[in-house]
Amino acid sequence: MSTTRTPGITIHADGRRFIDSAISVFGSAYTSAPLHRTKRSNERCSDLSPRIRRRHDSQRSRGEARDSAASPGWAGVLDQSTNVMTERSHHSTILAALWMTGWLAAMVTIALAAREAGKVLHVFQIMEIRSLLGIVMFLPMIATAGGLRAMRTGRFGLHFSRNAVHYGAQFLWFFAITMIPIAEVVAIEFTGPVWVALLAVVFLGERMTATRVASVVLGVVGVLIVVRPGLDHVDVGQVVALVAAIGFAGSIILVKSLTRTESVVSIIFWMLIIQSVIGAIPAAMLWQTPPMTVWPWLAVIAVCGTYSHFCMAHALRHADATTVVPLDFLRVPFTALAAWLVFSERFDIFTVIGAAVILGGNLLNLKRGASPLPAQKQPDASLRQMPD
Repeated sequence: MSTTRTPGITIHADGRRFIDSAISVFGSAYTSAPLHRTKRSNERCSDLSPRIRRRHDSQRSRGEARDSAASPGWAGVLDQSTNVMTERSHHSTILAALWMTGWLAAMVTIALAAREAGKVLHVFQIMEIRSLLGIVMFLPMIATAGGLRAMRTGRFGLHFSRNAVHYGAQFLWFFAITMIPIAEVVAIEFTGPVWVALLAVVFLGERMTATRVASVVLGVVGVLIVVRPGLDHVDVGQVVALVAAIGFAGSIILVKSLTRTESVVSIIFWMLIIQSVIGAIPAAMLWQTPPMTVWPWLAVIAVCGTYSHFCMAHALRHADATTVVPLDFLRVPFTALAAWLVFSERFDIFTVIGAAVILGGNLLNLKRGASPLPAQKQPDASLRQMPD
């Protein structure tokens, strides 16, 4: 029997063949090509004993299982990616809801304060004082954001358009507050999501789906129930409130577009500056010195009017406009309750039914969620700066 000699070791030829075969068997279990591995391993195992063949088969099975576990495949990767995206979407919705809570509290308070201040001062004067006080109150936020240098913008034209629309809508809203019950104003105002849905199709390139059509129809029906044209005289305050709602819808679309390129602080800064300039002349023409009893209400209007926009802008950064705006409907019962407690205002059953129908239309939008913009209909760059 022949032998092979190495330094300090003597190996018989049969033993040498056995070792070579074993090395080939166990080494093949770790190759990265399963089909080639199986073929080579079967050829090398053909002359081995049944015990070694079983050992080889066991090693091969464990190696394939390890390869499979290490490579989950595209399906697993896509599942993991989907879960991460779902968690992020849920987190963004929660953040949007929290910012909307601040918006709700501010807007309920401002409605009550506007009613009180409107008993003494003209709406133009209230709005001008609100803007000027708002600038002073917002200075700390401006300084934190980097000062006036950080407020520079290349979209001034769109900022101006946004604030012109918002100023007009805001004036009409304040005016309506002094003419009809607050709950009625707020109920009509909540046709806003209906107009948002329509304007989003035109300006943001979103699709007009069957759900949106149903939402629009319910919103219009709800307004008709509240206003009841033909059954009774149509109050001018109701018409004013409806026009204000359409204006606020345009403002929402514009501010949603602005949040894509502008910081929240910058949006509010230009809102305060532009609206104070727009309202300076009419306020000066109707100016009267506010009595001391009105200043607390004016301060409340300035604080809530300024920081409500801050909350809304942040909410729109975390969710789509057609998802954020319907959350605002909670303002209807809250405002009605506050007006009843403070001013003993009553609201009729038609206002309740109409508000419920409008809510149904809004909930359709909320259930549908935010529609992604079609790739072929991205918003024009000139439209990326709009109101609240």
